[in-house]
Order: sequence, then C-alpha cells, then structure tokens
Amino acid sequence: MKKTKKMLAFVLATAMMVSNVAYAAPASGDPSESDATVDTFSFDNPKTDIGESSPEDAYGSGDATAADQQTGQNTGDVTGSETAGTSSSVTAPEQTTPADQPTASESVDAASVGSSQTETDSTAGGDGTGASQEEQESTLYDVTFTTPEKHGKILRMDDTEVTDGTALKTDENGKAQFKVKADDGYQVDKVINKTTGEELKLIEDSYYELQVEVNTTVEVHYNKVPADEKSDDSEDADDADAAETTDGAVAEDEAAPSAKIDVANLLAEGTIKVKVEGAGETTEAELKLGDITQETAPLIPGYDFVKATVGGNQIVAVGQLGDDYYYSTDGQSAVLLGEQEIVLVYEVHRDEYSITYTSNDGNMGTVKGPGTAYTGDTVWFTVAPEKGYQISQIKINDLSIQINDPKISAEYSFVIDKDTQVEVVFEKTTSYDISYTEFGDTNYGSLSGQDNTVAAGGTIEFSISTSGAV
Repeated sequence: MKKTKKMLAFVLATAMMVSNVAYAAPASGDPSESDATVDTFSFDNPKTDIGESSPEDAYGSGDATAADQQTGQNTGDVTGSETAGTSSSVTAPEQTTPADQPTASESVDAASVGSSQTETDSTAGGDGTGASQEEQESTLYDVTFTTPEKHGKILRMDDTEVTDGTALKTDENGKAQFKVKADDGYQVDKVINKTTGEELKLIEDSYYELQVEVNTTVEVHYNKVPADEKSDDSEDADDADAAETTDGAVAEDEAAPSAKIDVANLLAEGTIKVKVEGAGETTEAELKLGDITQETAPLIPGYDFVKATVGGNQIVAVGQLGDDYYYSTDGQSAVLLGEQEIVLVYEVHRDEYSITYTSNDGNMGTVKGPGTAYTGDTVWFTVAPEKGYQISQIKINDLSIQINDPKISAEYSFVIDKDTQVEVVFEKTTSYDISYTEFGDTNYGSLSGQDNTVAAGGTIEFSISTSGAV
C-alpha cells in the first residue's frame, strides 16, 4: 500500500509538470511564438524524511488532501486518471508565475491578437475592407472650359492662360483654382459648374475654386459693361492684373480697359470745350455732344464750319461716359479722348450759288460743269461740238465770251459771284481748215500743199514725192 501511494504521488507530480508545459504552449504551434510565450515549471523532486515525494512538492501546500481540494478552487480543473502514463490538464498556480512575466493565458491572447492583426494587414484590400496600394494613389481630374461667346480668357493662379483645347488639372485632393479675365468693355456675368449645375462665387474677389471627383466642364458667361458705369469704378481682376511695360509704366490698352466702346453707350447731352482754327479772333468754343455737323457746330458769324479733328484725323461724333469723353471717326466705335484736344476748323463764310447749262440743240454738241459753287470760286466747264458741227456762241449770264476754236472741244472758266446760267449755241459747220504735217525722215520724200479753208463739200489737192531710193 505504501508503495502504491508513493507511485501515485510521483505520477501526479509528473502529470502536473506535463500539464503546465502543455497549457503554456500556444495553440498555433508556431515555434517563434512558442519561444516567446511558454512558461515552464521545474521540479527538483525533493525527498521527504522517509524518501517519498509529497503532493506538497507539486502544489506548494499541505498534503495529498490539500492537493485533492485544489480541484474546483483553481482557475483550471484537475482531471486525471490513476492509471500511469495518462496525462491530466491543470491551470498553473498563480504564485508560480513571476510578477514581471505575463501569464500563459495573457501570452496566448497577445499572440492571438498579433496573429489576427497580421492577417488583417496582409489581406487589406483583398476583401473590400482596405484599399490596395494602387487605389490609394491620388487621381488628378481635368477641368475644361467653354464660353458661349468668348469675351475673355481663363488664367491659372500664376496668371498663365488656359488656352482653348487644354485642361486645368486639379491637385491630389480634387481641388482646382482659376481666374477669369474679361476683355475690354465686358465683365464676368456668371461661372457655372456644368457637372453639378452650381454657380461658382469669387474667392477674395479675385479667383474661383471648385472641388470635383470626376472630369468637369466649367461654363463662363460674359456681358457688356453697362453704359452708365465708369470703366474704372470697380477694382476688379482686370485692374489688378493691368500689364506693365518694361520700364514699369502701365500698358495703354490695360490702363484704359474701356478705351474703345460702342458709340451707342455714350451720353450725348451737354457740351465740351474745343479749340477753333480759321475763324478770326475766335479761338475756343463749346461743342454740343453727339454727331458733329454744320447744324450742331458752334455758329461763328462770317465763318463756316468745315470739319472737326483729333490729332489731325477728322471725327464725326463725341460723347461722354462717366467723367470721360470719347470721340468717333466712323460713327460706330469710340475712343477715349484723354489728354487730346478736339479742333474745329472754320473758313470765311461764302454764299453758295447754283449753275445751269443749256444749248440750242443737244444733238449738235454738249456742255458740262459743276452745279454749285461758292462766292469767289473759279468754275470750269467743257463745251464739245459733235462731228459736222461747231460752236457758234457761248454766253454766261447773257454775256458772250471768246471762243478759242469753234470746231474743237475745249474748257472755259469764270469766277462766280451769283447764281449763273451758261448758254451755248451750236451750228452746222460751213467750212474746214486744212493743214499739212510731215513726219519721219524728210530726206526720203516731201509733202506739198497749202494750208487753207475748204467749204463743206469742197475738195483739196496736195502731192507727195519721193527721193528715189525708198
């Protein structure tokens, strides 16, 4: 019996050692994890005074009865068999684990968590729970622009132009920024994201911004600057972006955004002070705004208005927009007057007279000349008899003038001082003048005859001779 108890105690101690080792090993069986988490217990198998092993050596408490009482008190159950060689599972006593080491259960849990995390990382993106490296790469979208009527240009934030047919790229977050610069005489009406229908607003009154997730089209609309607005009232992007020349001066076309506008936008009420030339002592006058004609030009007694000029070029209209004056050379577009001066040209007043021409028979010849002329003008007219006829008489206001040659066409003149009538009388030719002319080398021959007048229907005689060697 004593021998049997001794054998039972040895088997129980051995079972506890095997159970503790088995409990501490991770279920995964991974050698690397096992090395990190296994907590083993050592036995010196001490002898009692009588040389027997005691349950106290295995449990660290009283006798075999205390060992039996451990069942149900510890965190694990002691399940065993009295048959030698059958192992039992048991939870390791807490006092056998060093204070600074995790328990076997904690080690197993930590290893399990680490293993789970590793699996999650390795399968990220494969089952939809994470993005693959390719999906995580940023996508840049295209922003293209369209305008129903092109009256401006699109600029990047560095003021380079987004030309037709090119696109503005977004940043890696899908955000794009741009500026819109209207042409002279126009302003930006609205900027619309055609993909969403959203109307974009100015950011800090200088640029636009939009956030996109797909390739997007932006539509820009312009309208004309209203006629009652000054070109420099608003300090918008056009003024801020005025171009500068190499010496720092603002370029002329940028300094005056509305330097060329439609005449219809000009106000034609009021007057403007102008310079006068050719009107005696009068050197300045007030010109009415609007079309410039004989009727609207200042009336200066004894003088007639001839034309209005700016820089030597004739102009036909002048108007006002805000505080600025504009002039037009064609009646359609107007140019900013600025520091230039309008000059009205006058001349001494002269009365205008009419001139009429008559003849006794239009079939015999013609008389032609200007229909009007001013006092002191020299008037030229032409009298041309038809074949077989000649000029018999020329009268100017019933006063006959000398005829140069009645048989040929010629010009005649007079100085006008009143309404004038020119009258010409033609008649049938009664005789013809005969003259002879030689040309070429007269050493080879000669022409003989007399210069004379022959009556109509008469005959003439003349001879031609040669020198012999022709």
